Amino acid sequence: MKIREVFKEYKIDFVESGKNVARGNLNINCPMCGDDSSYHLGINPEKGVFSCWRDRSHKGSISYLLSFLLHISIAEAKILLEGNDFFATKNTDVIIGGKTSIDLPDNFRVIKNESATKPFYNYLINRGFDRIEELVERYNIKCCISGKWRDRVIFPLYLNDKLITWQGRSIMSNPFLRYRDLEINESVRHVKYCLFDYDNLNGGDRLYIFEGIFDALKLNWYSPEQINSTCVFTLNITDEQVKFLLRISEKYDRLILLLDENAESQAMTISSKLSFIKNLEVKFTPYGFKDVGVMLPNDIKNLIGG
Repeated sequence: MKIREVFKEYKIDFVESGKNVARGNLNINCPMCGDDSSYHLGINPEKGVFSCWRDRSHKGSISYLLSFLLHISIAEAKILLEGNDFFATKNTDVIIGGKTSIDLPDNFRVIKNESATKPFYNYLINRGFDRIEELVERYNIKCCISGKWRDRVIFPLYLNDKLITWQGRSIMSNPFLRYRDLEINESVRHVKYCLFDYDNLNGGDRLYIFEGIFDALKLNWYSPEQINSTCVFTLNITDEQVKFLLRISEKYDRLILLLDENAESQAMTISSKLSFIKNLEVKFTPYGFKDVGVMLPNDIKNLIGG
């Protein structure tokens, strides 16, 4: 179907001429603005992108726009658009994992304040956490003292209560590789297609979105129940992660993308991909802190109080 036929099929009002319509474009009322009645959202069929004349932050690809308008996944929107001359980037099969199920290896151990696992216990304390026994139980955090994942704290990731992958963080002071992800062919769903603690993002006042897992873990641990956090593990956010964020965005009053200080250029990239989420705000770590992961409980309290 052509884009006009898509809009007609789903009864989305549009115009192809008028004071806000560039030549060759078609316009709709901007759904991100919420109060637009003059067709300020312009769609360029040739380039496959959209942009709002009122708010330039409301921009992105047509697949994102249709996902938002039709309440479908980005993957489904791409399938709907595939084969049309206005969609510049064709949909390709995305390999998100190579397994149907996985288990944690036998040499992944529970972190306790005793014997071989004590260094991992102390590492979490040094990262500013307390109630370590409760923390590791809540997130099923493990550790490894031998083999491929040696000297790493292990963060398992779940989807619908099913283990899908994990990420390991070295506790060594100067490791060759600080973070290590389970390979895509060994995962049900690779880390870059996941959100941290997704099964527990049940809605509330705010959802904070971070790049790294320790930022999300720290804020989650010291925040009240109605304030949650997650992370995307990288600033190169994928369409699959965007789909998850779209799905949960309506559960929260506010979504706050909280980036490290001096991350302005990265902010432009990631916020552009999320610009169609109406309740999204972009903020930076308060001055004096490298990131939220280094904050103490009182610092977290001051942060979320604002």
